[in-house]
Amino acid sequence: MTYIIIRHEWNTENQEAAFKTVNQILETAKQGKLPSGFRLLSSFVATSTRTAFCTYEAPSKRDFQSLVAQINPPTKYTIHEVSKLY
Repeated sequence: MTYIIIRHEWNTENQEAAFKTVNQILETAKQGKLPSGFRLLSSFVATSTRTAFCTYEAPSKRDFQSLVAQINPPTKYTIHEVSKLY
């Protein structure tokens, strides 16, 4: 299993669309309907900087990148594979 952090950024013009997409993903995760092997661990938002950070478990970074490409969020995003230290 791979740990992933995705950082989203948006501007004021696409904030509504960004929040809509994030809320859909959160609901999908809460209902246990994410694709097999994917699990949302945490989600944080900093509204003052229009930034969100989400932590996932995924089969691989490549699989996560493919999933994000399918969702096509209306944000600028970066995906980082990370190691859990604690």
